[in-house]
Amino acid sequence: MSKRNFRLVLGAVAGMLAGGLAVPAVQAADDPIVQRKAIMKDVGAAAKIAGGMLKGDVAFDADKAKLIGATWHSAAMAFGHYFPAGSDQGDTTAMPKVWETMDDFNGKLASFATDAAAIGAAEGEDGVKAAIGKAFENCKGCHEAYRKPQ
Repeated sequence: MSKRNFRLVLGAVAGMLAGGLAVPAVQAADDPIVQRKAIMKDVGAAAKIAGGMLKGDVAFDADKAKLIGATWHSAAMAFGHYFPAGSDQGDTTAMPKVWETMDDFNGKLASFATDAAAIGAAEGEDGVKAAIGKAFENCKGCHEAYRKPQ
């Protein structure tokens, strides 16, 4: 990722965090599928930076990592609210299993929120990277269980 693109992505993540996820809410407050996609887009942008740090493609920066953790935590806390009954229809990649096992789904979101918060509490590069890795494992588990294959 170029320095310019990195700065743009980081700026978007910082702006989203500062806005408390308000941007997706303004986009389509009445469409939970649009909301979910907007939140996942923000999570994905942060994940690209975090993944780059883990791979060594992006210089490690504890402050940026902690911002990513805060972004993910906010997303995890909001995301579950956008799965009301009937929002399984339409342009969604969510599997019907979300609504069939909502308690488990919400449990996975709670685990992700906990893992994301742990990034902010981690100390040292190794500790922060381990916390990011654990959060990534949580992402993968939820996607495998609840997201249609892409």
